[in-house]
Amino acid sequence: MADSPKNKAFLQQLERQRLNKPCNLIIDLRGKVAGECQAYTFGNLTHYLDDRAYLLAKQLLDRFDGRYTTGVYEVLLKALKSLESESTKKEVKPILFRDKDNVQVINFDSFLHRKEPRILHATPVEIHIDDVLYHATTINITTSAIRIASKRTFTLEKDSLVTVTFLDLAESSQATLLSKVHYKILSIEHDEQRTYAILVRNRADDKAVSSWLDQWSQDKNTSVQIDIENELFNLTSNYYFRIFINAM
Repeated sequence: MADSPKNKAFLQQLERQRLNKPCNLIIDLRGKVAGECQAYTFGNLTHYLDDRAYLLAKQLLDRFDGRYTTGVYEVLLKALKSLESESTKKEVKPILFRDKDNVQVINFDSFLHRKEPRILHATPVEIHIDDVLYHATTINITTSAIRIASKRTFTLEKDSLVTVTFLDLAESSQATLLSKVHYKILSIEHDEQRTYAILVRNRADDKAVSSWLDQWSQDKNTSVQIDIENELFNLTSNYYFRIFINAM
């Protein structure tokens, strides 16, 4: 009979043999996913994967004793398709925002003050975590923190420890001073295409880096490049406070 236990066992054995066969199909996700794709080699083939696909591939290769098989290929594509359908959009909000469903509260009894100048400056950076490399661009920079934007990532998480290399700034500093600077991810948000994160560092961890960034921030501390978002919030708070007082 077609559904006899012996026949089922035979079909299962054939399926295991099929999944264990070496695979010669290249996985190329460039242009198919929002995340940055990089070249990775396994099974003597060069594949182009984003961070999520690469980490999934590593896990599957371990399960198949490091061999790139039909099973690795099929399970990886199936997992990626499933994860893609679960992706959700999260909007990044500025300090001041308009939302008819969630009215913003503006306190009259407090003002925002920055401990360090925050400079609006876009410069390319490389972010390393374990053996995964991400390319990003800074949005603003202080001595103790940076805000960055990158193509959509899936494996970077809040509290992850990373190293950051400032590609252009490193050229104007001492050799390797701004290479692989240690940061921690304070917050991270995503939309459909991009990831936004705030990375922080301890000033005392590397005083040479802190000193260089302090001087760089002072040099860039002009009305054109300084981030005045907190001043705008304070002006808004003061404006509504005056309206409130006059209405009393």
